[in-house]
Formats: sequence, C-alpha cells, structure tokens
Amino acid sequence: MMVITKKFKMRDILIFALVIVAILAVLLIPGKSPETESTQETKTEISTNEDRIAYLQQLGYEVEQSPLKEREVRIPDAEDPVFTRYNALQLSQGFDLTQYAGKVAKQFVYRILNDPSGDVDLYATILVYDNQVIGGDVASKSASGVMRALIAQQ
Repeated sequence: MMVITKKFKMRDILIFALVIVAILAVLLIPGKSPETESTQETKTEISTNEDRIAYLQQLGYEVEQSPLKEREVRIPDAEDPVFTRYNALQLSQGFDLTQYAGKVAKQFVYRILNDPSGDVDLYATILVYDNQVIGGDVASKSASGVMRALIAQQ
C-alpha cells in the first residue's frame, strides 16, 4: 500500500475557504432567473378591450377593434394531453399555465389584419386571468390549421 501526503500552507487553506464562501454566496443569494424575467416582462395589466388591443399592438399585431370571441374557458388539468401540448407552446414564450390548471380564465380572440404572410384567416388569442395575460397563440382557420406562439421568438 502506498500513502501520499500533502502539507498545506495556511494561505492555501484560506484561499480554498474563500472560494467555497464565494460559491455558496452565489448559490444562496436569491435573484431573478432568466425564465422569471421573461415571464414578468410579458405579464401586463389587462382590464379593458383597449388594454388588450394595446398589448397586441406592442407585440406587432394590428387587430380588429372588437374581439370575434370573448368567453370564459376552464384551463384543463395538468395531466390532460391537450394541456401538455398547449402548455409547451406557452412555455416557449415565457408563460406557464400549470398554476392555472383547473381555473377559469377569459379568452379573447381577435382577427389579425397585418400578418406578413398575407394570410387573412389568422387570429390572435389571449388568455387573461385576474387581469393578467397568462398565455396566448396565433392560429389559422385554414385547412393547414397552423398554431404558433403569440410572442415572436428572439
């Protein structure tokens, strides 16, 4: 059997201790994660039709002044496969519907007037809960049935 020993100097021990303290400080100090920041940026107070239109305009959409559809919808349970697919789209744009599963939100659907593709059958949907935008999408009623994120990916 072979034994190897190393004699440490006090300076080495202090440097090691400072490195450990610095690592712990970084890990334990609360801060904003990138996901939290992007979600907070997209959360906007929405209480009127004008607020909803202004929100969509901030995202680059020109829409008709009145929603085509305005209704209450129940967010499905998190185990529902439809919820899982739709929430994946929401997660890609900084929203997460998990905390709203089983709750009732308001859904507003607006016809988009300025889509660069020239598609005239595109609709912006936003989900609002407690006057906060919690999700949304852009969908087509055409045969291809396209659905994409409401917030453009950067």
